[in-house]
Amino acid sequence: MFPPSHPDLNQLWAELLLEELERRGIRHLCLAPGSRSTPLVLAAARRPSLTLHHHLDERGLGFLALGIAKQSDATVAVITTSGTAVANLYPALIEASQTGVRLVLLTADRPPRLQDCGANQAIRQTHIFSDYPRRVLRLEPPSRDTPPESLLAELGEALDLIAGAAGGVVQINCRFDEPLYPGSELESFSRYLASVAPWCEGDQPWTQPPPAPRAPQPDAAAWQVFKGAPGVIVVGAQVRSFRAIKALAQALGWPLIADIQSPLKFDAAAISQADQLLAAPAGVALRDCRHLLQFGGRLVSKALQRFIDEHRWERFWVVHPGDYPLAPGRNQSAFFAAEADAWCQDLMEEGEAECQLPLAELNRHLAVALHQQLSADERLTEPTAVHRLLQLIPEGAPLVAGNSLAIRLLDMIAGTATNAPRILANRGASGIEGLTATAAGVAKASARPVTLLVGDTAFLYDLNSLILLRELDTPLIIVVLNNDGGGIFRLLPVPDQELLKTHYQRPHGLDFAAGCAQFGVDYRCPRSLAEFAADYRDALQRRQHRVIELRCDADDSVAFIRGLTAAYKSS
Repeated sequence: MFPPSHPDLNQLWAELLLEELERRGIRHLCLAPGSRSTPLVLAAARRPSLTLHHHLDERGLGFLALGIAKQSDATVAVITTSGTAVANLYPALIEASQTGVRLVLLTADRPPRLQDCGANQAIRQTHIFSDYPRRVLRLEPPSRDTPPESLLAELGEALDLIAGAAGGVVQINCRFDEPLYPGSELESFSRYLASVAPWCEGDQPWTQPPPAPRAPQPDAAAWQVFKGAPGVIVVGAQVRSFRAIKALAQALGWPLIADIQSPLKFDAAAISQADQLLAAPAGVALRDCRHLLQFGGRLVSKALQRFIDEHRWERFWVVHPGDYPLAPGRNQSAFFAAEADAWCQDLMEEGEAECQLPLAELNRHLAVALHQQLSADERLTEPTAVHRLLQLIPEGAPLVAGNSLAIRLLDMIAGTATNAPRILANRGASGIEGLTATAAGVAKASARPVTLLVGDTAFLYDLNSLILLRELDTPLIIVVLNNDGGGIFRLLPVPDQELLKTHYQRPHGLDFAAGCAQFGVDYRCPRSLAEFAADYRDALQRRQHRVIELRCDADDSVAFIRGLTAAYKSS
């Protein structure tokens, strides 16, 4: 039951907002220190059913919320104060918007009378996030002239937009005037709340989320033509369910290629070694395919994306619950804004027999050969370390993959894994910021140990988020691939090595021992693969947060990546 008495109107509005968010199922709320957001913070602090998470840095705070939302597949709310605190949410907001992660941003602000007059910490929040949010609510300062049902209705409409599979971000701009800190006396707002009395007395939201629309489907004739030709299925990111995709592939008898961001990457029936297969003579079986069915997108493999972009498809269908097809080559012939599970199930015909997926056995041979090659290499390199990690990580445990070399090596080596981890990554915009905070958010929502595989530049970029480990009950093990700067840039055809170092790689000569000591995080720097394995196993056994820094030469990774397909291309 919503109480009728509150210290003031600011506090009442804050309570109304959080009450409705809670009734709509939000259970996690991330906040950073600030004064202008005080009404929201006080309202949050009084709600025992909300789990509150803190960070001193709003940029990291946004990624903390992102990690919680990714792991839990739930909507997460964020509270910030006014000024540049709001702007620091932008990178995480972009990532969430691009990948359909549901966030509600409650950004405090000054009232209009304090805008454009030199008032401290007052910035223009209008359009600060461009069109990335699905809805922006610019609330007027709390006033009795605005009925509470109007506030609740506006909030409900905004939340409805992100309730479905497409997800996204809502910003609620809360323009609080003084006083921000309430007195000890309570005021009755019974008359003001009379129009929403049934809502106050109950526990249901003001509006219920709309039912999910029926997944758009091809007509029967189009589907018969589509499935009647040789085809291939590709599964990328933004796919929440995968079993129906596998069943459809088996019914069609089409090869199934999985990106590292899909659980199917570790399925024995799917193709994990796409780069090798596309370069091998047997890859002609893919090049002879006339139809492509792609679920999700944002593929890590450049070779696979190039094949999709350049192949002359007769029909190329994209399925994912978004606003636009994830097809960088813009060569799709149809787009179905639907979740994979419902889309596939509606097309499955009774009596369709499952079959062994084409090329699965060849893929297994390629993966075994790669496993043998990496197992025989006793040097501590980035490829051998990633290979060893995939033998050590527990089955189903979350593995947060940093961008650049980390996720590319995982994608190339995944077929050699002993266990199948749950891969999470920020590939909406593929930035290097906020990765430690994202992993901490994943750990907040996970009962299993979480591993972050990250490069040294990205780890430096978010070093202050090590402070989040103090509040984690679930162990977070951070494996840092330190190749002294942006080693991935060595893959670029920059004509001059000095230019490459100065303007791209940016060697820093740093290690992370002192940084970890500053935050009280256990630190190891193994000198061999055996030491790395021992340090990782020990952290799992002790359920201890740990940073494991691996000092490697990026040239080894470059040679591995280039050599992975070179033998096939020359044959």
